[in-house]
Amino acid sequence: QRTVAHSHILREESQVRRVLYALQTGSSIDRLLKAYHELIEFRGVIRERMLEQQRIVTASPAIRGMASDALRTSLFREVAGNASLFLYPYFAVLSWLSPGISPETTEISVRTAMAANFKLAECFTSARRFLEDRHLPADLVALPESFQPGRENGQVFLQIIEEAQSRSEATAIKFYLVIGNILPLFVLFQALYRSIISWGSSMWLPGDFFVHALFLIVVSTLPGYLLVSKAINRISAGFSLQSSNKTPELPAFDHNISEIERILQEASELSNLAEAQLTDLRSQLPQETFGISTRN
Repeated sequence: QRTVAHSHILREESQVRRVLYALQTGSSIDRLLKAYHELIEFRGVIRERMLEQQRIVTASPAIRGMASDALRTSLFREVAGNASLFLYPYFAVLSWLSPGISPETTEISVRTAMAANFKLAECFTSARRFLEDRHLPADLVALPESFQPGRENGQVFLQIIEEAQSRSEATAIKFYLVIGNILPLFVLFQALYRSIISWGSSMWLPGDFFVHALFLIVVSTLPGYLLVSKAINRISAGFSLQSSNKTPELPAFDHNISEIERILQEASELSNLAEAQLTDLRSQLPQETFGISTRN
C-alpha cells in the first residue's frame, strides 16, 4: 500500500524525470550545440580571411617601399656604430641630413593601411551580422587595437630594428667595412711613416703635406663608402615585412563560445545530478511499489 511518504517520493521522482527529459531530449541543447559548432567554424573562416588581408597589405608595393627605406635608414645607423672607423662620418652625416623613413612612420602607415582596408572591414561586418542573425551579443565586434592608427603595438617597428641589427652584424657587411677601411688606413700609415722619418731626420714637413695627406685620406674613403652603401641598398631592396601569424582577436566570438561551453557544462552537471537523485529516490521505494518508478 502506498504511503504518504511514498507518494511524496513519487511526485519528486516525476519532477526529476521532467528535468532529465528537458536536459537530454530537449531541442534547446541541440540548438546550443549547433550554434557552438557554427561559431567555431565561422571564427576560423574569419580569422583566415583577416590574416590573408594582413598579408596583402604588408606585401603591397607602397608598404614594401616604405619598409625598404626604413630598413636602409636603420642599417646606416647600425653600421655607423659598428666600428666603421673612417666611414663613420659618411653614415653619420647621411643619417642627419637625410634621415629617410623611420620605422615608427612605417608602423603608423601599416596600421593606417590596415584600418582603411575595405575587405578587412568586411570581415568585421560579416562577423557582426553572423552574431546578430543568431541573436547573440555582437557588441565586442570591433577593429582590433593592433590595426588601429595611433595605438602602440611596435610589431612592425621591432621587425625592422631587429632585421637591421641582424644584417649589420652579418659577415658580408663586416667584410665590406674592413675592405672600405684598408685604403684610408694605408694612406694614413704612409703619412705617419713619412712624418716620423722626417722628424727623426730633423726635417719638418711643410703644411701642404698634411693638407694633401688629409685630402688623400678623405678621397680614399669614397670607394669603401660606395661599397658598403651598395651592399646596404641591395639588402634593403630585397626586404619585405613578414605578416603577423598571431591569431587575430575576436572577443565577441570568444565570449559567446565560452558562454555556450559554460551552459553546456552546467547542463551536463545538472543532468548527472538529476540522474544521481533519481537513483537515490528509486532506492527509497520498495520493489512492489506501483507508479512512475515501475514503468521502466
